[in-house]
Amino acid sequence: MHVPLLLATYQRDALRGKRPTSATVVRHGTRWDIHMVIEDEDDPAREGPPLGVDLGLRNTAYTSHGTAYDGSLRQRLKEQRMKIRASLQSKGTSGATRLLKRLSGYERRRMTWENHNLSRSIVDEAL
Repeated sequence: MHVPLLLATYQRDALRGKRPTSATVVRHGTRWDIHMVIEDEDDPAREGPPLGVDLGLRNTAYTSHGTAYDGSLRQRLKEQRMKIRASLQSKGTSGATRLLKRLSGYERRRMTWENHNLSRSIVDEAL
């Protein structure tokens, strides 16, 4: 079966000069998509001293260059959120349930945001 590919400029540029190694056809309702895997060469390794990172609770990250990223604020936030959740869950009223629903995901999103900023600063230090 021959199926024409409808590609935008971005996809054409990504495929130009490369051979796909595998592809999967996926159906989304009435639309069919193709997911293609293309092997690409890695960027050359950068020269310089290595950087090690130790992860923990008290210090969220500690680099071998001596930079410590304090985790006490993160722990305090988690403890506060845990107390608030426990209080609302034990109350069990419809208003408490509404508030729990509104607050759900806040801690996860906050930690994801903080982890992003932390990793970004470690990468900047490495560069």
